[in-house]
Amino acid sequence: MKKNIIPIFMLVVIFTSVCFSSGIAADDTVKIGVVYPLSGNQALTGFEYRAGCELAEEIINNEHPEWAPLKFAETAGIPALNGKKIEIVYGDSQATPERGQNEAERLITQEGVVALIGAFNSSVSTTASQVAERYGIPFICDSASSPTLTSRGFQYFFRVFGNDAIFVENLFTAMREEADKDTSREYKTVMVLNENSLWGSDVADIAKLVAPKYGFEVIDQISYPSTTTQVNSEVQRVIAKDPDILFQASYVADAMLFMRTFKEQKYTPKMYVYADGKPLNFSYRETLGPDGWWTVFRTVYSKKDAPFVKPITEDYFAEHYPDLKFNENQGSVITSVQVLVDAINRAGTTDPEKLREALTQTDIKGEEIILPFAGVQFDETGQNILARAIVVQAQEDFKFVNLWPSEMKNGDYVPYPSWEER
Repeated sequence: MKKNIIPIFMLVVIFTSVCFSSGIAADDTVKIGVVYPLSGNQALTGFEYRAGCELAEEIINNEHPEWAPLKFAETAGIPALNGKKIEIVYGDSQATPERGQNEAERLITQEGVVALIGAFNSSVSTTASQVAERYGIPFICDSASSPTLTSRGFQYFFRVFGNDAIFVENLFTAMREEADKDTSREYKTVMVLNENSLWGSDVADIAKLVAPKYGFEVIDQISYPSTTTQVNSEVQRVIAKDPDILFQASYVADAMLFMRTFKEQKYTPKMYVYADGKPLNFSYRETLGPDGWWTVFRTVYSKKDAPFVKPITEDYFAEHYPDLKFNENQGSVITSVQVLVDAINRAGTTDPEKLREALTQTDIKGEEIILPFAGVQFDETGQNILARAIVVQAQEDFKFVNLWPSEMKNGDYVPYPSWEER
């Protein structure tokens, strides 16, 4: 059955329910809790994660030998638990730390989940994982990238995703390489523009440290609340400084607001860089259209040379979610569910301490996951040491061209055009 994007007001009504049922009797399942922004101004991002959760259930619970060697594709259920299926139970953070904390507590104490996965926002991941740590329940961080998350000494926190120390370094490496190739322009100055939550603030701090290593001068930083409804003053500050490169850490709604305001003012930097994968977001592409082309961004997902990629991302996913394009949001939650199920399977139990110990010994190969990582192995802090970013440019018609690393490069950077040139 096709699952079309539904209007945002309907998302609010549907996703604020206490929990969601996968249609499987709870007594026969291993319940996994997830926490995402399923309502509010980030609800469409939450919908993308929900699609990934549903696809992860399909991979784990049903046999798909045609998707081999994707981990657990050839089996039905968890082998060591006699084929017991997983059931994903949803918590709606509404992108706020307080709500995320409350939902994590509800999932553990009322729903009886064996582990938590989430939570997209770094600030929400902070509070939700604190709850999991207090109850001695594993928390698999699938996408929040703040470096501080793995510096707290937690025993039950494991991040499959990379962190922003890795990602920002990757971005500036690519920016330097592309700037050196573009002889038509000089790229000397950088301005950092960030929303002021934990994630945006961390990205900004890292960018200010990393930029000089690559020969760039940071001439200013602007922080703002992601819930803002107008950014005229911030845009005027950017125009006044006129940086060669604008480096932006924003969520989708505010990123679109900035782009529309820049267009109104007919302003363009020489290079426009996002600290994450904004152009991969359905709402961003549909709302901005051509105005969203030509930006540079980082992602952890790009199609790799694996036999299961096309059947999953272009056939199955496109059929069931025709209004979505498979991206890192689905890829990261699928990989996180695989990591958790792998640990359950090796432990032979959902006992939290045995599950935690199994997670520390995770060794999943790159060819077994859909993300283009070298695999999944956790260090002593719980960070996946085999994660990395891919630096991409969104070119005309949202054709995504890999710029970095060199082994994944499939096209050339196009200098950011003025509004008059478009």
